[in-house]
Amino acid sequence: MRVEEKSTFQKIVEFIAEKRVVFFAMIIGILLASAGIGVYFFVENNLNMKAQLAAEELENAWADYKDAEENKDAAPNTFKNRERALNELVADSENLYAKRYTGFRLAMIKSEIAAEKENYEEAAAILEKCGLSNRHPLAPLMLIQAAVYVENLGDSDKAIELLDKALSRDRKKIFLQRAAFNMGRLYEAQGNEAEARSAYELISDLEGEMMQDFDYAKLAKSRLIFLETSLQRESNEDVQ
Repeated sequence: MRVEEKSTFQKIVEFIAEKRVVFFAMIIGILLASAGIGVYFFVENNLNMKAQLAAEELENAWADYKDAEENKDAAPNTFKNRERALNELVADSENLYAKRYTGFRLAMIKSEIAAEKENYEEAAAILEKCGLSNRHPLAPLMLIQAAVYVENLGDSDKAIELLDKALSRDRKKIFLQRAAFNMGRLYEAQGNEAEARSAYELISDLEGEMMQDFDYAKLAKSRLIFLETSLQRESNEDVQ
C-alpha cells in the first residue's frame, strides 16, 4: 500500500500542533518582553519630558528671582513671591533626575542656584547624586564640578574621591585632563607628591593619543618637572 507523502506545509502544521504549548509559551514571552520594553521607554521618555519642563520652569524662575533681588528694597513683596516660587520649583524637582541630557541640565541649574546662595554642600550633593546615576557623557563633568564645591568647603579628601569617580566614568576621556590635573593639585596641597605625580602622568600619557586641552598638558608637565626637581634636591640634601 502506497503511503502518501506529506507536503512541507502539512509537516509544519503537524509540528506546530504537537508543540503548540511550547509555541504559545514562546509567543507569550515575546509579547510580554515587548510590552516590558515599551513600558520602560514610555516611563523613561515621560521622566525626560518632566525633567525638561522642570528645567525650563526653573531657569525662568531663577531669572525672575535674580531680577527681583536687584530691586528687593523697592519691591519686597515681589521678591518674596518669586523667592517662594523658586523654592517650590526646586523642591518639586527633587527626584526628577532623568538619565539623559535633561537630567544633567536640571541638576546643573539647581546646583548653580544653591552655589550662588553659597550653599556649596547642597550644590555638591545635587551634582554627585545626578553624576553617579546619569548615563550622559557629560555626567563626569557634574562630579568634577561637585569636587570644586566640596573643595570650597575645605574637604580635599572628598574632592579627590569625586574626581576619582569622574575619571572612572569618563570612558571617552573627554574630561580626563581636567579631573586628573585637579586631583594632582589637591594631592600636592596635601603633601602627597607620589599621588600627585601619578595624577599628572595620566595627562602626559595622553600625548600623541588625544589632546583636548593643551593648557592642562603644559601645566601637568611643568608640575612633573617641579616635583622631579624637588625630589632630586631632597635626595642631594640627604646625601650631604
